[in-house]
Amino acid sequence: PADIRERIVYAMQGAVAQYNRYGTFRKHITVNYNAGTPTAEANYDGWLQFGGSIGYRVALHEIAHTMGVGTYWAWGSNLSGGVWQGTQGKAQVRAFDGTGANINSDGTHFWNYGLNDDSEGNTESYRRHVLMVAAFRKDMGNE
Repeated sequence: PADIRERIVYAMQGAVAQYNRYGTFRKHITVNYNAGTPTAEANYDGWLQFGGSIGYRVALHEIAHTMGVGTYWAWGSNLSGGVWQGTQGKAQVRAFDGTGANINSDGTHFWNYGLNDDSEGNTESYRRHVLMVAAFRKDMGNE
């Protein structure tokens, strides 16, 4: 439907601009809509589908999955006990939050800065999200 398409285009244009503002990412993303999808979903191949959740924060979060967050084979190789071990990701989160900071993961999502929930949505979290994804891609060797 036209109104849903307009919301998706608006969210994706903003999210892509945010990723381009804070990093260099080479990725082609194909976006679809399926009313039967409870929230949204994406994979490393660049396929992203919106359903019940359409918006800027959701677009940023799902683009991260197309970049390898929880979807690329080397994601799990950088985790131990649910904590990110990659040097770039650790350095980035510690630059934000201090020397003892870590990134946690359930194997598919990460926090902090994973934009997993609307409560995480603010300008600084959006910027930090993109910088974390860039650092993760360096650790995974898929930048």
